[in-house]
Amino acid sequence: TEVIMRSQGLTRVVDLDGHSSAKLPAKFHQCMGVLVILNAIFIGIDTDASAQRSQRMGEHTLPVALRVVDNFFCVAWILEMLFRVKVQKLGYFRDKFNMLDFSLVWLGIFTSWITPLLSDQATTSRVFGGMSVSSLLMVLRIFKLLRLLKLMKMFKKLWFVVHAFAAAAKTLGWVVLLLFTLIYTCGVFMTVFVGQSCSTDFTAWEA
Repeated sequence: TEVIMRSQGLTRVVDLDGHSSAKLPAKFHQCMGVLVILNAIFIGIDTDASAQRSQRMGEHTLPVALRVVDNFFCVAWILEMLFRVKVQKLGYFRDKFNMLDFSLVWLGIFTSWITPLLSDQATTSRVFGGMSVSSLLMVLRIFKLLRLLKLMKMFKKLWFVVHAFAAAAKTLGWVVLLLFTLIYTCGVFMTVFVGQSCSTDFTAWEA
């Protein structure tokens, strides 16, 4: 279903429909995988620091150091997106993981660069059942953790582990169904021949 072509150090895959997309080098995926892990750690630190700052002072703004790191990751994801679009062309938008990353990049731009420009009155206003805008933005930042799903595509062994768990869960579901059937059958059998209460329905049994 695919034809693999190699040129200029890149591997290009052409499917039967004529769509062409370039495969990026393995080192690039490894570097981006490390950044994804570091970003996930940063999101945890950021969430904890924001919660403590909100409890002590009622503020939701990031400290300067965390803001610098947040801007670094935001720029890194933008550069990654632009590099992928440059290499993969329109093939970038045919990949589900790329579309997820595309949405997360714009979410990062909104939460990191646009929301700080809002006034204090706008960030403290209430929306969605009394939740403030600043609290809603903290929730939106957590959605950046979805970028961890990219690790399954970057590291094939991780995807194999996830696939194995999914296959095992399917088999385990049938095992649970079998056990439920046996227990239910035994329950009906014992209710018919013994009764619901041994002390009243089967008095011949000794305690």
